[in-house]
Amino acid sequence: MSSSREAVQAAQAIAGIRQGYFQNLVMCGVTRADIADLERQLAADTTITLPRGLAQYSELLAVLGGRSTYVSNLKTMLQLGLWEHHKIVYRLDADLAHDLGNLGDGDVIHREVLRRLPHPNPYIHLPSPILFTSNSRRTMQVRGFFVSGSRYDGDDPVLCSTHHPQRQHLVLLFPRLPHPAADHSADADMSEIEFSRFNLKFAGPTATLGELIADVQRHFTDHTSNMPAEDVATLLRTSIAPILYTCTVDPDIRRTAAGHSKKHRWQGRAVTAYDLGYRLGDAIRSWKAARVARSQTAGTGTGATRRPHWRKPHLHTYRVGVGRTETVIRYLSGLPVNGYTGTDVPTVIPV
Repeated sequence: MSSSREAVQAAQAIAGIRQGYFQNLVMCGVTRADIADLERQLAADTTITLPRGLAQYSELLAVLGGRSTYVSNLKTMLQLGLWEHHKIVYRLDADLAHDLGNLGDGDVIHREVLRRLPHPNPYIHLPSPILFTSNSRRTMQVRGFFVSGSRYDGDDPVLCSTHHPQRQHLVLLFPRLPHPAADHSADADMSEIEFSRFNLKFAGPTATLGELIADVQRHFTDHTSNMPAEDVATLLRTSIAPILYTCTVDPDIRRTAAGHSKKHRWQGRAVTAYDLGYRLGDAIRSWKAARVARSQTAGTGTGATRRPHWRKPHLHTYRVGVGRTETVIRYLSGLPVNGYTGTDVPTVIPV
């Protein structure tokens, strides 16, 4: 399982790719002021007007070819820039991640719940990498992903912060790197990084996990490599559950010292890192250890105990009113069971 320091280092290394995109645009005649102007427009609640330098470069590429790759790289640069504004990193506990992975394609997700991220534009670091095989038969890995938002400028979706007042959807950015073990190298080569961007669009107030996956698969375009539909589904099943967990009331989260040393502050590189699910993860591991101890002590069993777990989001039926004669359905966005020491109350949303 990765440490908070490793999670911070991964986020910083990936965000550093932004400078390469930035320099390439400057070399092609786009000014720093153009890029700063575009970022200001994205942060504001205003109609987007493409700055002069970017507009001219876009028109040139429309004639010469390569515009789609340019637009994709520009979006990646801007999305990494949104993370740079706040530098939030979540490190997901391995045992909590295992339980969160039990979300099924039929589980209903409420769009309103996803507005409750505790911090803007986080990077979520996974406890272990997700491995894929590229078209060139190389093993690639995803160690985490960036979360931002999108809003509508007229009929056109544009990137924005997750906490922008007009934010409609979430946008997930997955960096894919060569897997170090497969390449027999100590560190993944950042020069070979590839990005996949998924837009989580809701047609209404709710959608099932399966519907979100199907929509992304229909609209997904990848300008660096062709990602099979099953790989898209794997990434979404792995990412949506932890996002949902962070949106519960009082999630199990603890700030760490990683990435916030005096040296980082002096250099302007300070990152705010959080461990996600650390208390519940400890409870699960303690339960496992106690179960092993009981099994090794013949004849001294203390009775069965339920494994600490995260109760997944689900619809629940209640009988309410005078004499409890009225039936209503409410949505529980998830809560820890048998091991969490906080004061969680499930988020209840009428349906």
